[in-house]
Amino acid sequence: MNKNLIILHGPTQSGKTATIKLVLHKLHLLEPELEFRGKNWVECLEVLQIGERKIGITSRSDKFASLEQNLKFLIEDQQCNVIICAANEMMKGVKAFVQKMQENGWAINKVQKYPIYFSRENKENQQRLNMQAAEKIMEKYHQL
Repeated sequence: MNKNLIILHGPTQSGKTATIKLVLHKLHLLEPELEFRGKNWVECLEVLQIGERKIGITSRSDKFASLEQNLKFLIEDQQCNVIICAANEMMKGVKAFVQKMQENGWAINKVQKYPIYFSRENKENQQRLNMQAAEKIMEKYHQL
């Protein structure tokens, strides 16, 4: 089976983790078998089995060492063939790690996350943009 990385790129505080949690909720609606769940719900780390797809989801996006640790766990320990993650596009090390994954046979699918700076008026817009990005990720997932 092909290996696929779906990466949600965006700056700090753009709603990447909230978007990944929406994707996780949508995947749970597909009634997967839960293989692993991390203990920290602020950031997420989960492994789901849906048919032949073993899906790893992580959002430790603003700290590359943590993201790298989670990605290695999903690739090496859990043997995931689909990974959905969030990453701060400006974070040092992300581009090189993604390039290394690509060199190792992973197909890379990117979704851009744009921020709306927080205010009461912008809360609904932020939620709408999070949902739009989650839908784009799910579209890419269903195209695999």
